[in-house]
Amino acid sequence: MFEVSKRPIGLDDLADVRYLHSSAFRMCGAAHHTEDEIDAYLSRINSNDYIHECLNCSLYGLWHGDMLIGTAGWCPSNDNRNTARLRKIYIHNFYVGLGLGRQLVKDTEERAANGGFEAFSIRAGTHAAPFFRHLGYQVTSYGALNTPKGPDLPVTYMRKTAMSTGKTLGHTFNLARAGRPWGDQHRDDYGITTQTH
Repeated sequence: MFEVSKRPIGLDDLADVRYLHSSAFRMCGAAHHTEDEIDAYLSRINSNDYIHECLNCSLYGLWHGDMLIGTAGWCPSNDNRNTARLRKIYIHNFYVGLGLGRQLVKDTEERAANGGFEAFSIRAGTHAAPFFRHLGYQVTSYGALNTPKGPDLPVTYMRKTAMSTGKTLGHTFNLARAGRPWGDQHRDDYGITTQTH
């Protein structure tokens, strides 16, 4: 078991956010993007606009000790006043496959639903679309994300109607059965037990 804590991201956390997002995108996106596309996205992460986005999307961080291991946030969607757009969902590479991303998404959906939103949308990178499909998101369209330097990146626009999101993110995770692949018959719990303190 290990303990994690969740709290809002503030100005003092932005260097950790940039590091997490850069390293996670480089590792998870490597099989789906060219080196030029990865470099273009990393230049976006290092832009002032990206920091502005992070500070304006109700971004929360998941911490293991003093290490930032995940982020997820939301903001109102520009195209529909009943839809919350999930943003900046990243998990540290060493923690992928433990169910933490799923829990962060569920927690973020719950926070947005508590804010009165009835649906959720996401602009998912090519590598992340299967993860969101698994969480009940449906593809609405395909497009491209503009980057400040280099090529645009292919993205998948997805949407989900708000439903009961269940329990919020707990603080202790049992890793005894963690690391199950997506296709495993127990994929809904990933062997992780959530306890609240």
